Amino acid sequence: MITKKDPKKIILIDSNPSFLTNLVKILEPWKLNSDVEVHTFTSPANALLFLDKYYSKISVILTDFGMTQVNPLEFIDRIDRKDRTYQIIILATNLNRNLTESFLHLNIFDLLHKNEPLPKIADSIKQAYVFSLKKEEQKNRFESYLQEIRKENFSQTIQDFSSSILGSSKEILSLKKQIKKIAPSAAPCLIVGESGTGKDLVARALHEESTRKQNPFVVFNCASFPKESIEAELFGYRRGAFSNATYDKQGLLELANNGTLYFDEISELPIEIQTRITNFLDDGQIQVLGDTIPKKLDIRIIASTSEDIEQAVKQGKIKHELYFRLNVIPLFLPPLRERKSDIKELFEAFLAYYSNQENKPNLKYDESILLYLENYYWPGNIRELKNVTQRIVLFLEGNFVKLDNIPIEILRYKELERRDDPTTTMERPVLSMKEIEKRSIEKALKKANYNKELAAKTLGISRASIYRKMKEYGIE
Repeated sequence: MITKKDPKKIILIDSNPSFLTNLVKILEPWKLNSDVEVHTFTSPANALLFLDKYYSKISVILTDFGMTQVNPLEFIDRIDRKDRTYQIIILATNLNRNLTESFLHLNIFDLLHKNEPLPKIADSIKQAYVFSLKKEEQKNRFESYLQEIRKENFSQTIQDFSSSILGSSKEILSLKKQIKKIAPSAAPCLIVGESGTGKDLVARALHEESTRKQNPFVVFNCASFPKESIEAELFGYRRGAFSNATYDKQGLLELANNGTLYFDEISELPIEIQTRITNFLDDGQIQVLGDTIPKKLDIRIIASTSEDIEQAVKQGKIKHELYFRLNVIPLFLPPLRERKSDIKELFEAFLAYYSNQENKPNLKYDESILLYLENYYWPGNIRELKNVTQRIVLFLEGNFVKLDNIPIEILRYKELERRDDPTTTMERPVLSMKEIEKRSIEKALKKANYNKELAAKTLGISRASIYRKMKEYGIE
């Protein structure tokens, strides 16, 4: 519950100060009753600094798509972070069909014309605020739900965080054993697996089952930050270190001291920063900008990548020196298509959770559904199964899930695959990982009207990655 001591914050960004002033006036009575702070910015750079400082307290960001100080797509990419619960509203002057359809593929709360009446814009902010609180509550409830699953499935007196990794296949049982064995170590660990396989959950389990569990677990998504801000984000700076350094900024490495720092998608980290992390792994010291003496830290480093790790090293996306230091303990996460015996357990867990969330308790399902779920290829892995289950529950009428409730792309998957490859008369051909990745990129580009930035966001990769992969696969 939000109290007077801990108000949520709303960020309004527009180059027109009078627009911001008038919008705040309309919001004034509501914000007093809702115990929320409204902060306005004409500078996107200052807004980002504020976001970094109060990240967990932000509930809504409203921004003008027509700002000239920054590339608007790059700015949205910087605020649309992976683990956020705050909602984003975009104002645009020149709305067209392509732009509107493209934004539908992103996790944007609302897209409004800049000339909409201010009360309508204010109403959207209020709705986004309420939705943000609900999303944060759901996130906390889902974590609690996983805790309950652990209690039901495991009776150990010592907390078993790896049990939140659902599944009983031999691949997952082996993974859980590895986690228990290596969690107490301070050695670096490299987690490799496709997008959506649960790398974040494994990293968290390694921390929670270690002696560091009472200390910070800090996540840095290497693809979410622009190159120019990564150094300050990781290493921090001291007040006066440069012209705009008006306060001390604690870097994530300092914040993670005595705990764990998890680098998500390490291949997206700039090479020069990779060199500094390599040096830190050698001597445990960092140099904060503005300090004269290096700072000694005790941090366990965990990194992950969804890339072919050997190819990434060969192509120079990951430095050999960093790879060798991270690969002390390698963990490989199998894609969902290679652990199909876990699909039933995962589907039932997600079904139970979302049925409670949507006040549709005790849902049952036609067991023939499992055959279709197991036959589907799941390019998005567990994340895709989770989203599909949520969609089923949201649109379900009654309390019984039938075949008709399953998305058509899953029911007709094999038929559509055979249509894609007319030489196939029986089973779907086995596709290479590169072919799967190429097809996924082509589909995302088509859905985003060939807007590369938006397609990259849909795929959960950086703009640099999609340009590189398009070149690699010869996609025009």
